[in-house]
Amino acid sequence: MISNYTTKNWEHQIRHFDLIEKVSKGIFLFLLTFCSTMSIQAQDTFTSVKSGNYSDPATWGTTELPTAADDVVVSTGNTITLDGDFTANNVIIDGKIEASTSSFEYTVKGDLVLSTSGLFIGNYYVDYGNYGFYKGMKLTVSGSILNDGRIDLSLGETNDGNGVLKLNGTLLQTISGTGRFGGVITATDNSNTRSVINQLEIDNTSTATPNIVWEFNNIRIKSILTLTNARVNLFSNKMTIGNYDGATTNVSTGSGFLSGTIGKWYRKDQNFEPLIP
Repeated sequence: MISNYTTKNWEHQIRHFDLIEKVSKGIFLFLLTFCSTMSIQAQDTFTSVKSGNYSDPATWGTTELPTAADDVVVSTGNTITLDGDFTANNVIIDGKIEASTSSFEYTVKGDLVLSTSGLFIGNYYVDYGNYGFYKGMKLTVSGSILNDGRIDLSLGETNDGNGVLKLNGTLLQTISGTGRFGGVITATDNSNTRSVINQLEIDNTSTATPNIVWEFNNIRIKSILTLTNARVNLFSNKMTIGNYDGATTNVSTGSGFLSGTIGKWYRKDQNFEPLIP
């Protein structure tokens, strides 16, 4: 059978298909918006429910692990062992995070907050049976640090990534708090670990001056201070290069300290590089 369509029939069909197209577009836009919203909301907060390895989902009371997009909270009384290299967004430590021989770097893309009970122990012992030694890992933070607890990166040598605090933000970073850095040994030789950071690296790409606000006093840099893109406001605080022994400074042009007091321990073979941008 041959069907004949009048112009009115065709106009009806066109309007019908046009309505279908508009509805389809509306559904597509809704799905696109919904998926985009779901993507934005994909960031979760993982809170520890017991002590254990960072890589164990049971530590977080879930079947998954924190990703680089997720926030992490270490609960009071929990000790979380870094059994690998991990990245998180914002990190709050009310308990303890500790390094192991399997951990080389922990990266915080956002802010790092330690409460008065919070501990980050970035040192670990390498045991070779008849001898051993302590090493340190790298803690990289892109946001600010509020340290009301203790961050210990006091041990390590001059190797890359060995006992390092690295600040690599793109905006102003503030290092503040009522806690402290380093270990618990107080001495007047290089066995001292109190208020010690083995290596401090600053490479902040913000063009602001200052781009680092450092509010801790009497910090000692044991091995290496590296300022690549760093204009540091110490206020009236003091930072000492060397822990009762000589240390190395690597300072790029335009980097340095805007205020405060800088002390430096020398070995006989060392020169003092400029530390003012």
